[in-house]
Order: sequence, then C-alpha cells, then structure tokens
Amino acid sequence: TRHERGRALAGLGKIALDDGRAEEATQRLEEARSLLGQAVAEHPHVREWLGAAYAGLGELESAISVYEPALAAAHERGDAFEQARFAVLLADTLVAAGALDRAETLLRDVLAHAAELGDPAARARLYWAQAQQQGDAGRHDAAARYTRRAVATLDLTDHTRYGARAHELLAQEETDRAPVR
Repeated sequence: TRHERGRALAGLGKIALDDGRAEEATQRLEEARSLLGQAVAEHPHVREWLGAAYAGLGELESAISVYEPALAAAHERGDAFEQARFAVLLADTLVAAGALDRAETLLRDVLAHAAELGDPAARARLYWAQAQQQGDAGRHDAAARYTRRAVATLDLTDHTRYGARAHELLAQEETDRAPVR
C-alpha cells in the first residue's frame, strides 16, 4: 500500500541519513512524506529525519519549512511531547540560521511547559537546547544555568550518554565564561 511504501522509504531515508548521505535521505524522505500524506502525522520521525537531512545539506530554510508545520500540527493535536520535540528541533535550526531571538522565544515557551512532560529525558533535551542557544548568543551564565538543569534532570535517569554530553557542555560553558588572565 502507499502507507507501507511510505514507511519503508522513511526507513531507507533514515539509513541514508545515518550513513551521511543527506541528499539521498532527503529524496527518500520527501517521497515517504508524499506517500504518507495526512498519515505523516502518525509518523513524526519522518519529519524529524527530513528536517535533519535538509540541515545536513545546509538547507536550513528547507529544514525550518519542515519543522514549522510539524510543530503547528502537534499544537493542533494538543500533543505536548511532540510540540516540545519539534520546538527544540526548530529552535536548533533557527540558531544555526542565526535567528537567535526567534529561537529564544520558542524555547522560552517550551520550557514554560517542560514540567508538564513526564519524560525527564525530554525535559533535559529542552534544557540542553536552551543552553546551546544561550551559549551561542554569548550568554554563558544563562547557558551554564540551563546546562546544570539538564545535568540535574539527567542524573535522575539512566540516560548516561546524554548525561555525559550535558556535563561536557557545562564544562565548556564554565570555561567560556571564566575571565581571561
């Protein structure tokens, strides 16, 4: 069926993305999105991977154009987790595109609702994204504060890889904000 073919192409697109073949990934994922039609909302990873593939090609506006409707659709469905997921993806892409103010506003809104998310790893990812955005904007004290929140949240979970990355970011923020002697 179209749906099965769309799901299969999405899987092939993810494999291509993981192998660093972003151009092939975008082709397969665009075709998957087309085949899935409205059912793509049931498979949010397709949009996530497609946006990542575009970003991997340096096509940030295309990535943004994938993430924005995904975020809007999640909002319409009242899906808090998917809203947070796509808000973070969109904010990361906006930071890469230099739209720091827009990314900050988006993340501030998401963080205000982060406590509603039952998944500590999801909350930690939100804090992590906010820390990166603050660091990129040169606000190292704020970046360190958000990184500490991510670390504290991850310390409550078994997500050791994320915890290690958060500790690494915190160390970098502390180094960046230390006065030069």
